[in-house]
Amino acid sequence: MCWTTFKRTGVSVNTFRFLQDRILEQANVVLPDVKTVLLVEDNTVGRSTAVRMFERLGYKVVAYGDAVHALAAINAKLAFDHTRYDVIYIDMHLLGNMTGYQLAEKVRTTHPLAIMIVSSSTIPDPDIATFNTRFLMKPYAKRDLQQVLER
Repeated sequence: MCWTTFKRTGVSVNTFRFLQDRILEQANVVLPDVKTVLLVEDNTVGRSTAVRMFERLGYKVVAYGDAVHALAAINAKLAFDHTRYDVIYIDMHLLGNMTGYQLAEKVRTTHPLAIMIVSSSTIPDPDIATFNTRFLMKPYAKRDLQQVLER
């Protein structure tokens, strides 16, 4: 159904979603949980490539190009609906006022159970291990990402 159909019939989008949920509930249909990834990568090509890989693995991706906007999004998500991201992917060499290392340190306090993946084309700082992270060396393939997620 498209938006014009909703408008013509007078049924709001929220009403449609409510009815859809009720129908699925009555039919005992369980939709699979989709895990959400917060992806922070300043390189646009690297960001779009990583987004595609996560989506092909079945994840919903929210992507940012810098640490400041990503941190603001995390805080807004926590304040708005009290939910957390399942996976957090951070490029360690971010441009701007905050490095990937600093972002990982801040994010770990609000997302202690999330899978945190840090990625770099160089060997990581050994201190990053204190944040219970998984390292992914660039460049990588989808199977490498999948293996890191499954650890």
